[in-house]
Amino acid sequence: MNVLLCTLGASWAVVPEVFAFLAPDLLDLYRWHPQSRSLRDLRQRHAFQPPDELWICTTGGAQTERSLALLEAWWIALGAPLPLRVWTAANTDQLASQAECDRIRELTFRLVLLASERSREGGQLVLCLAGGRKTMSADLQSAGALFGACAWLHVVGPDPLPAELRDPTPDLMARPLPQALAGAVIPLVVGRGTRSELIDIDDHGRIDSTHFSVPLARPRCDWVLPDEGASLTAELERRQRQGSQLMGNFLMHLAEREPLENWRSLYRLPPRIIDGLRRAPLCSGDAGWLAVLPKADLHRHLGGSLSIAAQRSVGRAIWDAESVRRRAAALDTVAGLLRSRADWPWSWPADLKSRGTEARALGCAALLVEASDEQLERNLYGVTEPRLALKFQSAHGFDAYERPGELSGSALLGHVAALSPYAAALVTQARQEGLVYAELRGSPHKYRPRDPASFVAELCSELRSYGGTCADGCHFGFVWILDRRQRESLDMVIGQAVAARQTHPDFLYGLDLAGDEGSSAPEALAACFTP
Repeated sequence: MNVLLCTLGASWAVVPEVFAFLAPDLLDLYRWHPQSRSLRDLRQRHAFQPPDELWICTTGGAQTERSLALLEAWWIALGAPLPLRVWTAANTDQLASQAECDRIRELTFRLVLLASERSREGGQLVLCLAGGRKTMSADLQSAGALFGACAWLHVVGPDPLPAELRDPTPDLMARPLPQALAGAVIPLVVGRGTRSELIDIDDHGRIDSTHFSVPLARPRCDWVLPDEGASLTAELERRQRQGSQLMGNFLMHLAEREPLENWRSLYRLPPRIIDGLRRAPLCSGDAGWLAVLPKADLHRHLGGSLSIAAQRSVGRAIWDAESVRRRAAALDTVAGLLRSRADWPWSWPADLKSRGTEARALGCAALLVEASDEQLERNLYGVTEPRLALKFQSAHGFDAYERPGELSGSALLGHVAALSPYAAALVTQARQEGLVYAELRGSPHKYRPRDPASFVAELCSELRSYGGTCADGCHFGFVWILDRRQRESLDMVIGQAVAARQTHPDFLYGLDLAGDEGSSAPEALAACFTP
């Protein structure tokens, strides 16, 4: 539900002035305003919705009764388009004593609490600070800062106002203002608030309107401050004092014992929520929510990122691009693997690689086209389980880490027919996973030893052709992988990457040092990266 909550004093017209800004379809007061377009843009920028109910918080006394009579007459002239609820703090008039100010302050805080709860699920609470005495506006703003509000509104105008607007008639404020008066009033957005975390850091639980109630006005309510029972304003002051100390202690304790830096922004939440997040495990029921969350992937390998189905589509594209004779030769190369019901020999990737780039790509394509899902699952993934970080229960060490990517990446991307379906699979995958940003990692000098920069250019072009790197899709970047085991070629490859960066600065973002970390120390290679 959307609630507009206003304080009211002698100037009753501020209520229609703010109401018309939020609900121009119900009251087009500013039709002839010289800044009508700016007012519309302001409303759209804050995504304001028209109120579902209009709430008034005011004092007692003859002056207020006159304002309320004019307000109710305006509401009737407008056709009473939605509920109007009015709360009056009993035993208040001129707010000339501390006791009177305490009564209206307590009512104001209770009404903002109630309105914030009623507008919590998809609604908006908007507070108008323009009406009533300054202390009433200050109380309304303070309450909004503690319980949260979509916006605080005010209205300004010249001093003095035109005579017709100093004491307007209800009929005047129920229709578009004449052009001579239309520009004399300007609604303003002067702030907004979110619920303070300090008021919920307490063993007594969350503050809500159940414990600090106020009856719903139907349409009017003369509210009397209870002689007994808790005071909301006093409880808020106590919690703020205590909450500041508890929050400081909590954050100090957290900094001492928390080893994970990733989610520091979450530590602004109240401790009870943080503890709840710590104890709540993710489960299969969260999969849909996780899938739609916008995500960034900063370490997505070209070799190893595709599913078996996606790898098969790339293999099929290579297969269809080749002659019958070359396919037959490729099938003959891998016939023993395809017939085997046992695990493939550990050396099968090296055997294919030794035949040269084209033969290797064709042999891998043959496996992807002809091998069963069970064979591929077992020989790419199953034989390397368990994979925990870079520690393997295997005699093959780092080779086991590289095994899952053996039928993608370098094995396929050297073939001219591979890049287009590969890019299509990457874009589809990013869309399915909710990625808005992805940095791909690959080794162009391994895919195209003679002209690696052309691979970067074509990959960028293919990704864009399938909707990647566009405003409403996933933006892709590329990180060029260098192999620490190939020290003799590092200088040359870095030179190629630097040159490619000049022509594709919006796609080629960096260099990466990969390969078995046990083969060389990083500081021994640091000088290569100077360019």
